Amino acid sequence: MGAILGSGNSELEVILLRSGGRLGNRIFEYSHFLAGSLEYGYKVYAPFFLPYARYFDGTASWAEGLLAQLLIQVYPFAERTLRTINRLTRKRRDRATVKINSDWVRSMHSRGKVIIDRPWRYKFEPTSETDRDRIWNVLRELFRPVERVRKVAEQTVEVVRGIGEPVVGLHMRQTDYRYWKGGAYFYSVSDYKRIIRLARRIMPDCVILLVGDEEDNLRLVADKESKVHVGHNGVVEDLYALSLCDFIAGPPSTFGDWASQFGQVPRYSIMDSHKEFELSDFLITSFF
Repeated sequence: MGAILGSGNSELEVILLRSGGRLGNRIFEYSHFLAGSLEYGYKVYAPFFLPYARYFDGTASWAEGLLAQLLIQVYPFAERTLRTINRLTRKRRDRATVKINSDWVRSMHSRGKVIIDRPWRYKFEPTSETDRDRIWNVLRELFRPVERVRKVAEQTVEVVRGIGEPVVGLHMRQTDYRYWKGGAYFYSVSDYKRIIRLARRIMPDCVILLVGDEEDNLRLVADKESKVHVGHNGVVEDLYALSLCDFIAGPPSTFGDWASQFGQVPRYSIMDSHKEFELSDFLITSFF
C-alpha cells in the first residue's frame, strides 16, 4: 500500500508525484487515493510521502535500505524542481475538485499509469456509511505513528495531564502562514495569548499543550502564563500529541484536522483571533 509496492489488484496504477503542502496535506491527499484504492482496487504509489514514511506504521518499511535513504534525500529537491517547472509552464491552474469514484476509475483504466501532480484536487466519495467506517479503520492503522513517536507524544500528554484537565492542544502555525492567503490566519504571540485567555473563559481549569513550528515564539507565548506546556518534540510527535488532547484549537489547517479525526477530538478552527468561542464551536473533523 506504499510508494514502492503499491496496492490493489487492478491494472490501473496511480502515481502521486508531488504535494501542495506539508505533513497534514500529504496525509489527506494520500488518504483520499488510498481510500479509492481500497474501494476500486487500483494501485497507489506515493513518492511524495517518502520524507515522512519512517514515522508511520504502514509506511515505515519504505525507509529501510540505502536506496530508500537516497530517495528520501533527493526527493525534496526533485519536488521543488517539478513545482518550478509546473509554475513556469502553466498559465492557469485548474482548481476544480475531481471526485474519486467509479466513473473516474473507469475513465483512467485505459491509460494504465496515471501521474497526479496536484493530488489536493482529488476527493474520494464513500458509497455508504459502512464503506466509510471500513476504509477509515484501515487508514487509521496505516497512519498510526510508529512506537517511538507514540511514546514521546504519550509521555508529553501524560505530563500535561499531571498539571490538570481538560487538556487543550493549541496549534500555533506561523512559518508559512505569514504568506498563505495573504497572512489571513497568521496570528502573533499576543494573539495566541489572547486565545488562551478566551479558552479559559469557557474552561477555567484547562491546561494548554502548545505546539507549533517556531520554537522561540512558542516559548514567548508560554512565558508568564500558568498551566501552559510547550510540547515541541517534532512534527509527527506534535500531531499525535494533539490527537490525545481533550480539545484542539488552531488556525484552519489539515494538520489540526487530521489530529481531530485521528483521535476523535473536538476542534475549534480559529478564523478570527479576537472572536470569543464556546464549547459548542469545537467539532470533530470529518475526513469524508
